[in-house]
Amino acid sequence: MPPIATPTAPVDRKSAGTATMVALKKSSPAPGLTLNRAAPIPPIGPRDVLIAVTHAGICGTDRHIYEWDEWSSNRIPVGITIGHEFVGKVAKVGDAVLRTKVGERVSAEGHIGCGVCEPCRTGQMHICEKVDIIGIDRDGAFAQYISIPEENVWPVHADIPDHVAAIFDPLGNAMHTVMAACEREERADHWRRDHRFDGCPDRASGGGAENHRDRSR
Repeated sequence: MPPIATPTAPVDRKSAGTATMVALKKSSPAPGLTLNRAAPIPPIGPRDVLIAVTHAGICGTDRHIYEWDEWSSNRIPVGITIGHEFVGKVAKVGDAVLRTKVGERVSAEGHIGCGVCEPCRTGQMHICEKVDIIGIDRDGAFAQYISIPEENVWPVHADIPDHVAAIFDPLGNAMHTVMAACEREERADHWRRDHRFDGCPDRASGGGAENHRDRSR
């Protein structure tokens, strides 16, 4: 695909009709994707932020959608703009946006919850029963612009380069895995201290690590 110029703030719809952009879409229920050069720029609500995408990362999920395998054919709505790993600059904000400023460099959390259920109100919107995932349930980031609720927008520190900021999603997954492993090891240390346990039994006793798997998985 030829390079696309970095987008600037969109033209006001009210004065110039429907402004358009370039977007990569799943346009038919078959392998492949379509580069739409006249997709409408997404509208924003009072609490939404319009982001001009400058860099994007390709996830394994995007490959599944491209190949149109069993999972994607049963999960992805035809016509959607794909992509959920990105960084960009704020092009426009809704009237009720409080902290995000035009021109700010940002990325976003891709799970958009209802905002009122218990998981959403305790910072766990990714397990909201009504969650929408960008690039899967709603138009995503393989486009010149994406609309995101302000609650999901992450400011990006100036020291973080674009190619890293564009892949916060998989980095977050990796960080979560490491922290979960550390937490599990800490719990194990407490258990060993409480039970005066100095380590796993040796294999000769039939108590090797393979016989002590975490059965909670």
